[in-house]
Amino acid sequence: MDDVVIWGAGAIGGTIGAYLARAGAKALLVDTDAAHVAALNATGSKITGPIEEFSVRVRAVTPDQVRSRRATTCSVCCGGRSATPAC
Repeated sequence: MDDVVIWGAGAIGGTIGAYLARAGAKALLVDTDAAHVAALNATGSKITGPIEEFSVRVRAVTPDQVRSRRATTCSVCCGGRSATPAC
């Protein structure tokens, strides 16, 4: 079981997922951009900012790869155009 499923692995969802993964949570990132998902799985997520910088391995899938999973929490982190299909 995943602790957290984050639907939308862009700026907000990707950052939240990276921090959760670094803290040891089983976070699954879901994004419609297959190339972005492949890059996240291959190289992890790199956070760069004024406070700290780090890289962390994350798990990511496209929506069609999501199977009936159970999660403790699901967070929808996508823009307005993507919100309706995600829900």
